[in-house]
Amino acid sequence: MPVFPPSTEKSHFSVTCSLSQGTLPVFFYWSKNGQAIPIESADIKILAVDKLLSTLKIENVSVKHAGNYTCTAKNALGEDSQSTSLIVRGLILYLMITVAIPNFSKFLSNSSTNLEC
Repeated sequence: MPVFPPSTEKSHFSVTCSLSQGTLPVFFYWSKNGQAIPIESADIKILAVDKLLSTLKIENVSVKHAGNYTCTAKNALGEDSQSTSLIVRGLILYLMITVAIPNFSKFLSNSSTNLEC
């Protein structure tokens, strides 16, 4: 299973499923973690590029999009599928804590002092 480099939140992701040959018509189906992705999904777009090509696009990647994506191509003679993993790294959040220290000037001397938090 191919694995793409990790995506970060708010980035774009797309993967294309293509056939080099096949008896027409060919129908493409996409799933995430074994669950069908509806064509009318609000945040995941499935595009039929041409008769042998389908693309899945996510314009605003978030952690909820992480998972295994599978493209299945079916025609009258059978089906085949290929899967890939999308790993999403969340945004890094920084927390700044400001501590007010009474009599701060005493900490500037060479004496040692313990702070209890």
